[in-house]
Amino acid sequence: MNPGRRRVLLAAAAVLATGTGIHAWLSRDVLHFLDGNTAPFVALFPPPPARGSPQERAELDTLLALQRARTAQDVERAQADRKTRIGRFAGALGLEPAVLDGMDAVVSLAEDVEDDARLYVRDAKQHFRRLRPREIEVAIKPCIGDVAADLSYPSGHSTWGYLMGYLLADLAPERGEALRARAAEFARQRMVCGVHFPSDVEAGQQGAQWLIAQMRRNPDFIAARERAREQLRAALPAVQGSGHSSATWPRAWRSAFASGLLRASSMSRGSFHAVSGPPCGAIVTLRPCDGQVASTWASHGPSSTCLQSMRKPGWSSRA
Repeated sequence: MNPGRRRVLLAAAAVLATGTGIHAWLSRDVLHFLDGNTAPFVALFPPPPARGSPQERAELDTLLALQRARTAQDVERAQADRKTRIGRFAGALGLEPAVLDGMDAVVSLAEDVEDDARLYVRDAKQHFRRLRPREIEVAIKPCIGDVAADLSYPSGHSTWGYLMGYLLADLAPERGEALRARAAEFARQRMVCGVHFPSDVEAGQQGAQWLIAQMRRNPDFIAARERAREQLRAALPAVQGSGHSSATWPRAWRSAFASGLLRASSMSRGSFHAVSGPPCGAIVTLRPCDGQVASTWASHGPSSTCLQSMRKPGWSSRA
């Protein structure tokens, strides 16, 4: 844990100990990658449906329908997704939650992103001041508690979920589809539990897209993302869709992906296409074949960096 985060957490513990509670902690401004000007963020959102409007009624009816249809298993999954922990996305990466939660560079980046998003979402909530569904429709039976005191629009939980999906897709683009689907599922759980309107969740996705776009321009974010990417890629069990377990790849290729030198681009019919990172700048195709690897990396950079020594029976490389 970095010293700055330790100081923040100690301060939070002191706040809680004095009885001022969790809302005082949520109001603390800890920024890492954004400038704190929340006005453009707040301006993104149209007003939510007005109180008593047909649009609001339709959203409440949607939540009631979800409530009637939800099973005990649905409730259990939705309650588990109340936790804003990066490990909740491990399945979309083919990892165990404990493995992802144990990656210090990934966890630190996710926590810093969450810190920044918190301020922006809080200001938007304060601007629109929309009540939770249960405060409007008494037939709503939330499957999680302790949310009535917080405002509803946009959904902070959905914002976090989509942010994590976009962030992890930056780190492992070949798993982007699964990560985005997991983010949508994570956000929808707030509707399953009856604590957010559909438009709250939609606004959360819109807000997450804006936030990640701003962060991607920040040099500190870019550096932290690179550290997290290297750590995550070293642990990924396989490139999704390649048709080959990472355990069957030549050692040099596995090392390349673990270090981040290679990034997956596309896979088809047993061939694996990858785009190398700098300084190589090469596009290569890996495919099972007969014979030795005939190296073609010499023209793309230093042999030690561009993996010129990759040779294994059954694989070929073509620049």
